[in-house]
Amino acid sequence: MTSSSQRTARAAGLVTGLALAALLVFAMRVPASDQPLGAGVRMEVLPPGELDAGADPVLLVANELVAGEERRGSVALTNITVGAVRVRVRARARGHDLDDAVHLELRAGTRRLASGPLGGVRSVRDFRLERGDTKILRARAWIPRGADGYEGRRARVSLALRTELTGARP
Repeated sequence: MTSSSQRTARAAGLVTGLALAALLVFAMRVPASDQPLGAGVRMEVLPPGELDAGADPVLLVANELVAGEERRGSVALTNITVGAVRVRVRARARGHDLDDAVHLELRAGTRRLASGPLGGVRSVRDFRLERGDTKILRARAWIPRGADGYEGRRARVSLALRTELTGARP
């Protein structure tokens, strides 16, 4: 090959390589979205040995939660002790990014245990569970319309359950 044909071949190779690189960059780009980036909330129950919460103690998973939407979840709790128990619920959240934006409501059966912003639901009302009985622990999470500052943030909430025997049966 002559030096002029070598230069032409090199230039053609360079142009072809740059064109392929530009095509790959264009093809691999993430397309823009008009969807808002939502918040994520995960709630799990940490039961003591006196309560059975089944194989999956995850109460609620709310991915991509945006203002004006809500998610619901539930876990069945069964008293496996010899008597009635009083169940104390304490919420522990990792991080405080969503304390004001996400609102929660917790219920045991028909009894409301807590309702309000995530940051205020650290202490929850107790409930009673008779021997052998099952109550459904329900959670509802939502972000009020017009809220902002929640986009892309995550919260993981653990509901630590403690029991106190209130009356043993022979």
